[in-house]
Amino acid sequence: MTPTWNRRTVLGTAAALASASALAATGSTPAAAAEASATIRVTTYNMLSTEYDDHYPGITWQTRRNAFASMVRHPDNDPDILAIQEGHERPQVDDLTTLLGRCYEHFTVTEDVSPRAIIWKAAKFDRLDAGTVELFDPSVEGYLHQRFGTWVRLEHLGTGQQLMVLNVHLPSGASEERHEIRYHAAQAMAEQVQQWSAGYGDIPVILLGDFNSYYNTVIGGYESGPKLLTSLGLPEAYAAAPADTRLNPDYETYLDLNAAKAKPGVDGTRRLDYVHTYPTDRVEVLSWRLLINFREGSDTDLRTPVPSDHHPTSVTLRLSWT
Repeated sequence: MTPTWNRRTVLGTAAALASASALAATGSTPAAAAEASATIRVTTYNMLSTEYDDHYPGITWQTRRNAFASMVRHPDNDPDILAIQEGHERPQVDDLTTLLGRCYEHFTVTEDVSPRAIIWKAAKFDRLDAGTVELFDPSVEGYLHQRFGTWVRLEHLGTGQQLMVLNVHLPSGASEERHEIRYHAAQAMAEQVQQWSAGYGDIPVILLGDFNSYYNTVIGGYESGPKLLTSLGLPEAYAAAPADTRLNPDYETYLDLNAAKAKPGVDGTRRLDYVHTYPTDRVEVLSWRLLINFREGSDTDLRTPVPSDHHPTSVTLRLSWT
């Protein structure tokens, strides 16, 4: 898939990476010129595709679209960067970006992939370049919605420094085949993230999305993608966050949409949606929060219309460039 460039891009990716690597070797990267840091909030949120409207009579996108946008803009969420999944129906994604208004800009790919869009606050970031990257080995056939991740390279306007964001959605299912695909995709993501960071002078990279695997799951001898990523040097935000900053850790990130109820999940064990960061000396996790819109007086029942079949996962990060 061909990357999309905006007016600020002067060099192609290969040339820019080569230039950045040369600067890093001489110690003359832009980041070396001055120390800088920034605190940002990022959210990953599966929006539930309109493809499934027929599966949930009375809970179509048209009935929940305003609730979804309100959940994004809610003061307890209000992300600086938002990654959405199940965006393979383009009109639904376009509807969301319109609902969010001019305070957000976005990169939306033309191909019908699930992690179709990355959205950010226009006042805080400017896009330098963006595109898609294949996550699966060519020997893996199908999975067209999930085999590509969406990425952007942003300039943080308050510091003039750079960061990258990779949004993914891995295949669901408990079969050994699906789990092995997720495992090898995690290997590919770790390698890609490390290359990007090093190529641009050790800039922070945020990897987030719907990984469709519980952290401690082992199938066919393969550990989960999120656990593998952690072992490869991309810590997962729930584990990295101070324990007293975790909100709603005893719930699953996936919910019962028909019954409008949150599902239990003790000690963060029932997560499908993750945020990973790299490198560890450039990113500190300040908080992890699963945002649940409970009905007043209940710790299970949700306000209706329920925005999606996932709760948004929100993480506060401190980024540093030295």
